[in-house]
Amino acid sequence: MFDRSMIPGPASWLAASVCTVTLSAPLHAQVVSFDVPEQDAVTGISEFARQADVQILAANEVIAGKRTAAVHGSYSVDAGLGLLLKGTDIVVGTSDSRTYTLKQQVASADAPRTLDEVVVTATKTDTPLIEAPQSISVVSSDEMALRGVQDLNQALSYTTGIKFRDYPGGQGIQDFYLRGFRANTNGESVYRDGLRQQYTSLTGNVEPYALERIELLKGPASVLYGQGNPGGLVNLTTKRPTDEPVREVQLKAGSYDHYQIGADFGDALSSDGKLLYRLTGMYRDSELQYDYGRDDRFYVAPALTWRISDATSVTLLGQYFETTTSGSEQSYPAIGTLFANPNGQISHERFLGNPDWNRINMEYASLGYLFNTRLTDSLRLNQVVRYSDSQSEFHNTSDRSLGLLVNNRLENRGANDRDDTEKQLSADTNLEYDLETGSVQHRILGGFDYARVRTTLRQLNGSAGFLDLYAPVYDIPIVWNATLSRHFADGLNQYGVYLQDQLKWNRFVVTLNARHDTLKTFSRNRLTGVRTELEDKKLTGRAGAVYEFDSGFAPYVSYSTSFQPSAAVTWDGKLFEPTEGKQVEGGLKYQPRGTRSSVTATVYQLTQINVSTPDVEHAGFNTQQGEVRSRGFELEARTPVGESFNLIFAYAYTDAKVTKANPNSAGVTSQGLRQLGVPRHSASGWLDYTFSSGVPGLNLGGGVRYVGEAFNTPNTIEFPSYVLVDVGAHYSFGSYKLGLNVTNLTNKDYFNPGFYPNSVYYGYKRMVLGTLTRNW
Repeated sequence: MFDRSMIPGPASWLAASVCTVTLSAPLHAQVVSFDVPEQDAVTGISEFARQADVQILAANEVIAGKRTAAVHGSYSVDAGLGLLLKGTDIVVGTSDSRTYTLKQQVASADAPRTLDEVVVTATKTDTPLIEAPQSISVVSSDEMALRGVQDLNQALSYTTGIKFRDYPGGQGIQDFYLRGFRANTNGESVYRDGLRQQYTSLTGNVEPYALERIELLKGPASVLYGQGNPGGLVNLTTKRPTDEPVREVQLKAGSYDHYQIGADFGDALSSDGKLLYRLTGMYRDSELQYDYGRDDRFYVAPALTWRISDATSVTLLGQYFETTTSGSEQSYPAIGTLFANPNGQISHERFLGNPDWNRINMEYASLGYLFNTRLTDSLRLNQVVRYSDSQSEFHNTSDRSLGLLVNNRLENRGANDRDDTEKQLSADTNLEYDLETGSVQHRILGGFDYARVRTTLRQLNGSAGFLDLYAPVYDIPIVWNATLSRHFADGLNQYGVYLQDQLKWNRFVVTLNARHDTLKTFSRNRLTGVRTELEDKKLTGRAGAVYEFDSGFAPYVSYSTSFQPSAAVTWDGKLFEPTEGKQVEGGLKYQPRGTRSSVTATVYQLTQINVSTPDVEHAGFNTQQGEVRSRGFELEARTPVGESFNLIFAYAYTDAKVTKANPNSAGVTSQGLRQLGVPRHSASGWLDYTFSSGVPGLNLGGGVRYVGEAFNTPNTIEFPSYVLVDVGAHYSFGSYKLGLNVTNLTNKDYFNPGFYPNSVYYGYKRMVLGTLTRNW
């Protein structure tokens, strides 16, 4: 209830709820059960005050046009109000036993920002998004829940700079392109809590329910993380213990017999708040859009924080992840899918493997810790360490026909029985030091990181016979080869030393980076006994500058480099040099203080040199005279619109092609060809509306995704553009929340390039998913 008469002075003041009661316990300690959805600040504060039976006073100019966060569960009034105002510039000015007065936090050019959701940790310091001299997208767990996200592909489908090859039932591989460059074939572009997730291709599945947020860094990141794709990287932040209780149980059910249960709990374990815990888990039993497909998983992640003192804390993070998926490539021939076949269209439900054979079983376990201590007021020590152990059993069938059918109906199939293991120990230790030199403020970061990885691979090949894709008979016995085709034991040791200085002077923020890497790898062929060793040393750097206006606009410019090792050799046996990435980027960011708005417009040119290309003087060998260049423009916005709407918009223009290449022995060159599967134009938009009256607690939303035409590797097949529609509805009542999400609402048929030049992947068909969540 609003009562302006309570406040002396202008009528612009607002009193939210004047109800008062006699309390048996102090108001600040009393626990109240809240059910306040995210909404405009006027309604949110009023509803919070009503449920808490308190009086909250605020001026219209303090809260008008802003949004408050959701508060679901049992909290003290103080704690609940803190959650409500999180992410705004609204703070509590004064309070007594019954009344709170709100005010706007005074902002200056040097004032810290309060928007937790736009502070980027992947930069290895808590850098406000607007101060980073590069384009970065941040996807929160709230956004993922709102859109019904089920994998990393869906999580990043409304961002710029990244394009997944949609691959239903993918074989553990997160196959995507960053600014036109294929990434993550061996896990080089996915990090978790600042450390690389994996070094093999089959253990790349990600469980979104485990994450607090996802950060997408665009452009070279070697200055912070060492070897990597020039297009950028993805950093996943796992859920951590929190000060406030977390109690959530979630049920999901949907298309393709999808059933899932999840739980997330956290609280203090000690009365003084020094021991905190978090326990997150989920189980899924699901089929896929094609016959005999499986998408089963089990995940559990315990976490414990010990606040040793006000200056020192350590957080233990554990994880166990088990998945069972299909082991068939599901790479369909282009004739019969994208193009006409006299025998008709091949169904998207057609399974291309052997139902009794094909499976991928993956187990991943890790244990690590985050250590932070403030040595002095200006010096901090940070360390993150993780040990992981994974193994996978890969029962696969593949297309020996390379997408070309016999008699327009028979596919010649191979079979693989493959086992992989990986053991990884990674650590990153750094010091942060704040100092001033005259009028310049410095935040200096210096660190050392280390990775020790050991992997094994054993593979036996065979023949799975011919499969009639129009009248399949699956009980064809596999004929195995007499000997193993591959059996390797490989290792990697990486050492990196890095230095960063973030300088602030007046409204300028300048970031300077330098890093030196030493990378030692070995591979032992257990079939032949031959052992090869490689060593690469590389220096990378970055320089960038941002200028912050009071209005929230911030133009920026940067130059950065990266490197990626190569195991190839020249005609005379010399090792290839690492490929190098070089990027120039400039743009404009907009993030008004005290709002949840974030807009970034970017232009860039990214060039990769030392790329392998045919050696014209030595037939059958390659040389490093090739070059690939990507030029682009990106525009991305995440912002409230008015008091009840929320908007996500993304557009990317990506011109990625081979700019230098030698002809092969047949005189054919790849120069001028566009990169595999990368559209020139892509766009997406999501808009949702939260009802504050009529049906309070109801949120309705929808999105559209456009992907332009793309090509296969030799640019002989053009994949048409397509438009996909997603919708969602969520309703909160009491401690419960009902959700319904539909992806590809129109059940659109679309295709992505497959494994082979003449093959395709069917895109994701319509998926309907219902969710029931209880928070208390």
